[in-house]
Amino acid sequence: RRANRVDMFQGLAGSLSTFVRAPGQPLCVHGIRCYRENRDHWQQYDHPAHHPRLAAPTALAGEPSSSSGPPVDVIELSDGEDGPQASTALRSKRERDVCTTLRGVEVPPGWSVVGGSLLVWSHLSPAPSTRIAAFDFDDTLAKTALGGFDPNAWTNLFPHVPAVLRRLHADGRKIVVITNESTDRFKKSEAIEKAILKKTGRLMGFAKAAGVPMLVLCATAKDSFRKPATGAWDHLAE
Repeated sequence: RRANRVDMFQGLAGSLSTFVRAPGQPLCVHGIRCYRENRDHWQQYDHPAHHPRLAAPTALAGEPSSSSGPPVDVIELSDGEDGPQASTALRSKRERDVCTTLRGVEVPPGWSVVGGSLLVWSHLSPAPSTRIAAFDFDDTLAKTALGGFDPNAWTNLFPHVPAVLRRLHADGRKIVVITNESTDRFKKSEAIEKAILKKTGRLMGFAKAAGVPMLVLCATAKDSFRKPATGAWDHLAE
């Protein structure tokens, strides 16, 4: 798994949107993991529509989507089957559930709590976009300490992580970090506060070091927001 992530970041660290698809040609056996630099290869083999090295990716009619690949999700969001009015209604309902306390503890300035447990924070005001590049945080973007409550105990998992995020941002994608951090095991307010400050501190430190606009969603309970459940994605789509 770690090797796949190394390949992903090394590939994305190169120039994005370099090649075009080759409809009608055999599919490349490497799929989304292909980072060949030979232009003849890209002309002789077709690649998945969401490959990061493709310019203006578009899916071919009838092409099944791939569920395999590196842990970066680049997706297209829409208003859904019920249209923008339904999306507006969902947003209005969600806005009523927003506060600034988590289990009775005030969260850091700039953060909010959605639905009672989802920590939400925006860095550098990311612009709305239907093109999303979503990442996990721990052991995907950053290496973090397992024990203790030190908010500064993190480093980039790979040296070129910031460069990858900047290229994705420059390519028009909205950067989203979706991470889990269970606080259910903590009962006292002091411990809950330490856990919140640890996680939010690491996320803010990472975002500021990366220097790109991004949205951060952190699930803090074992509920519908926690991956692999889709609650955080639902919030993003709204």
